[in-house]
Parts: sequence; C-alpha cells; structure tokens
Amino acid sequence: MVSYPADWEVILLGSKCEITSSKRVFESEWKKSGIPFLRTRDIANFHAGIEQRDKLFISEDTYRKKIAVSGEVKKGDLLVTGVGTIGLPFIVETDEKLYFKDGNIIWVKQSKDINPKFLYYLFLSATVQAQIVSFCDFTTVGTFTIKNAKKIKIPLPPLEEQTAIADTLAVFDRHITNLTELIAKKKAIRDGALDDLMSGRTRLEGFCGEWEVRRLGEIGTFTKGAPFSKADISASGTPMILYGELYTTYKEVTYSVQKHTQRKAKAQCYSTVGDVIIPASGETAEDISRATCVMIPGVVLAGDLHIFRTDKLDGRFLSYAINHVINRQISEIAQGISIMHINAKGLSKIAVHYPTLQEQTAIADTLTALDTEISSLEAERLKISQIRDGAMNDLLTGKVRLTHGN
Repeated sequence: MVSYPADWEVILLGSKCEITSSKRVFESEWKKSGIPFLRTRDIANFHAGIEQRDKLFISEDTYRKKIAVSGEVKKGDLLVTGVGTIGLPFIVETDEKLYFKDGNIIWVKQSKDINPKFLYYLFLSATVQAQIVSFCDFTTVGTFTIKNAKKIKIPLPPLEEQTAIADTLAVFDRHITNLTELIAKKKAIRDGALDDLMSGRTRLEGFCGEWEVRRLGEIGTFTKGAPFSKADISASGTPMILYGELYTTYKEVTYSVQKHTQRKAKAQCYSTVGDVIIPASGETAEDISRATCVMIPGVVLAGDLHIFRTDKLDGRFLSYAINHVINRQISEIAQGISIMHINAKGLSKIAVHYPTLQEQTAIADTLTALDTEISSLEAERLKISQIRDGAMNDLLTGKVRLTHGN
C-alpha cells in the first residue's frame, strides 16, 4: 500500500476525467493517406521506439462524420491501449487531427484539475499498471475497459506540483529521445560504411589491389559444436556458447558446462580467437545468417553451432560479410519449412569476396569501432531509462517532493 503526502488527494480517475472511446471505423473506411488512424500496435510501437510502417488513415469526410457523433480528440487528451498490449498511454500533444480504433483504445479527456503529462506518467507507473492488470480479463486477450478505467485510483498533488513533476520527468524523456535519434543516425552511418567497405567500393587509405573470391570450403574448415543436453548445463564450470532456444540471439558465456561432461567436447569444439560461429538452424534463413566472431578462447561451442576456422580471413570481417553481404547465399542453401537448417556441406559452398588479411582487419576495426560507439550509446540510453523509472517512482508517490515542502 502506497502512502502519499498528506496534502495529496487520492481520487478515482472517472471523478475528474470524462472517459470514453471513439465511433467505430470499419476496415472498408481505412485509407493509405488522410487523417491518421491509431491502433493499439501504433501506440505499442511508439513506446518500443519502432517506426510503424503500415500506418492507417481515414478520409476527411469519414473523420467529420465520426467526430459529429463522438467528438474531436484535442491536445492534452490521453489515449490508452485497452486490448492486447494494455495500459500504454499516448498523449495528444498537437492540435492536428487524428482518430483511433474504438474498443481497442480508451479516450481520457483532459481535465482542468490534472496536468496531461502528469497523467501520462501516472499510467506508466507501477502503481497504476498494477491496478490495470488487476482489472483485466486475461482468459483470452487482455482487455482494459472504460468502466475499469474510471475506477483507477490516482494520487493528485496540487496542480503546480503535478506540472513540476511532469516537467522533471520530461527532461529524462527528451534525453532518451535525443539518444534514440543519435543511435539511428550512427546506425545509418555504420550501414553505409559497411556497404561501401565490404563491397570494395570504398577503400581505406593505404590499400589497393584486387580482391579474391573463394568458397569457404576452399580456405577453411567447418566443424559442429559439442553435443550437450540441458542436463549438462550448469551455473558454474567451463564457459559455453550456444544459440538461443528461439534462434534469436547469442547467449555468450552465460551458460557453463559441468566438469564431468567436458570430455564430450572434442578439441575443435573449444573456441580459438577468430573462430566464426554460424547457427545450424533458425526460424528463418536470416536467423542462420547471424554469424559472430568468437573473441574468447577456451569456451565450449555447443552443438547448435557451426564453427568455421581459417587463417585466410579475419573472423570479424567474415562475420560482417555473412550478416550483411552474403546472407542471400545462405537463404538459397538453407532447407526446411517451420525451421530452417544448414549443414557444413552447404556452408562450404558459400563464396566470399575478400582483400588481403591486413585490409580485412582494417575494415573490421573500422566497423567494430562504429558498433562499439552504437553499443555505448545504447547502454547510456538504458541507464537514463532506468534512472527515469526510479525518479518516476519517487516523484509520483511523493517520496521526493519538488514543491510544497515535506
């Protein structure tokens, strides 16, 4: 039970705000341009920082007919997802026209007693989210209704303090937004450099000469990782690299192999710096293309991975090539329907275009530096998000006061 300051009210949201929804828009009324039409997925993508590519719209004529019945969404109103991904808020910050999907999104109209941005942060808080979950029916798809939204209990400090809290939290959000935009720019630069350098269209200073084209089977060897069962994996022992059960990401040195099962691993299943590991299977051919270069020696490589070893290629250069340049060849070689598989024989046929080892290393160094910078920015964004979440908890519960004393 949260204890709020004595000068804060605790009210039912429905006692201060009109809570409703929109007039139904039928699929036949959707357009590819016109007035923006929001769905749950659009708001969810906004929170995830994902650009929505399949945006929907309605015509001006349809918009006028709908608002004649439901009213017009205005600046300061809050839209909250009510189906599927529930309880995510979207604050209307402009006077531009928009509409939204009835039933799926709840419309909380602005109140003179509540700062809109303050209410937005309240909906993100653990206290309000816990209430939303307790109200929802998860028998099939989670639903958050207008009736339940009216029952949400919210703390209400004086309006001046609401504004101060919202402004403080908005500083964190602006920093997060700026970092997100910077990361996107850095990734675009990295992708452009990757295309130019890996194709040989752009050469780094001091390098010239023709590039070779060889099949991987001609310049190196493939082996399969060591066969281990889940029972062989423990919290301590020899570090182990395996591919995630959902074939989505590497879990590097987060699993270990028990000592008495290490003998199952042959010598070639222990990593050497520069080894390139390639998934043996994946939900899609693109998953198999997610190669990475091992930089930690003596780690056991699990049986769901192919290990490629060569002295002709810089491992980092090859992993960039597989991920971004020659993944189409993997798509042609991989087999399967629900799960795609690839064997060493198929991998050996892949052709790679490469310069001298010295130029490969220089290219890999350049791209790695760009990736390291991006990773650093992503880590900073995560840190600021965590600080924002802590500040939000303190400010929205009154543990930390910005005005009106203690």
